[in-house]
Amino acid sequence: MNFLANGITALEGVSRLTIASILVPTVLAFIIGVWIAPLTIKHLVRLKLWRKSRTVVDISGQVASVTQSLNRRDGRRVPRMGGLVIVFTAFMTLLLTWLVSLGQPEGSFWAEINLVTRSETWLPIFALLTGFILGFFDDLIVLGRIRFKLKRLRQYIRGGLPLTLRILVVGLIGLACGLWFFLKLGVTTVDVPFLASDLQLGFLIVPLITIATVATYSGGVIDGVDGLAGSVFGTIFITYAAIALLQGQLDLAAFCLVLVGGTFSFLWYNISPASFYMSETGTLALTLALSMVAFMTDTIFLLPLIAAPLYWSALSNIIQILSKKFRGRKVFVATPIHNHFRAIGVPDGRLVMRYWVISQVLSISALAVFLVGY
Repeated sequence: MNFLANGITALEGVSRLTIASILVPTVLAFIIGVWIAPLTIKHLVRLKLWRKSRTVVDISGQVASVTQSLNRRDGRRVPRMGGLVIVFTAFMTLLLTWLVSLGQPEGSFWAEINLVTRSETWLPIFALLTGFILGFFDDLIVLGRIRFKLKRLRQYIRGGLPLTLRILVVGLIGLACGLWFFLKLGVTTVDVPFLASDLQLGFLIVPLITIATVATYSGGVIDGVDGLAGSVFGTIFITYAAIALLQGQLDLAAFCLVLVGGTFSFLWYNISPASFYMSETGTLALTLALSMVAFMTDTIFLLPLIAAPLYWSALSNIIQILSKKFRGRKVFVATPIHNHFRAIGVPDGRLVMRYWVISQVLSISALAVFLVGY
């Protein structure tokens, strides 16, 4: 399906008020986020929601001395669960815009400002909510606020839910969304850049969505450096907002921009020195929503380009684990790869700005591929 041609046709009849109704929720989300963030930080600090153990171990159970030294540089206790700001902001914005639209005459600015629609945003909203719930409980377990009696769950070396269990749950969420695409929406093909026709997959669309969801979730390890995760996620969702807008999926574009507003409000307080970190509460919600947005726009093969910083973070972990297991030595000084650069002397501020620049270039490249190849 040539989404670009359809998008231009759809945008020809789009009024300035409609475009404004897409942009206004973004600003509203940012204002709400900046307003609630100080209250959130205050309560996170009061509850001491940071890791109690100062020992950091890798996935094999060995002490990760390099990563541990990087985390101790300034000696600050920075709370987790900053993703609360992003998710709360998104849902407060969705609720407010829906309430404002009630009873408004069709076609008016206030009627169009509602972006909760079954055809475009229900699935990404579902993914955002389920990812948030899973990440929220995982963070509470990491922080020792929830304890399991089951020995297997207690012994996970990194804290929180066992990695296999998290992957299983994320996979089940991806499976449910894949079945929704296949059974409810009737999607059986994917668009591949520069191919004349769509790739026919049939039921295989379901495992593809499942695998892509798990792979994108693994990129959440990018969190942990002041300003890094927020700048990367913000750029990614701006790109997808542009793609959805070109396709004429106006509500989906607005949803992406609401996440941008919430992410930027989080970033306002996450810039060095960070007041909190996103942690699983935010990264799991955003990565699951991102996977659904990629499939809603039928640009799953653009996702590795747009979200490359997420994927190379996850890939660096995999390479490190395999190298240590089969070669008995490390490839990187520390992982994820941003910790490798920090360990070899790249200042955090320079690292974050370079990630941001690379993310911008990747986004522009992806838009060029979209315009030419779809």
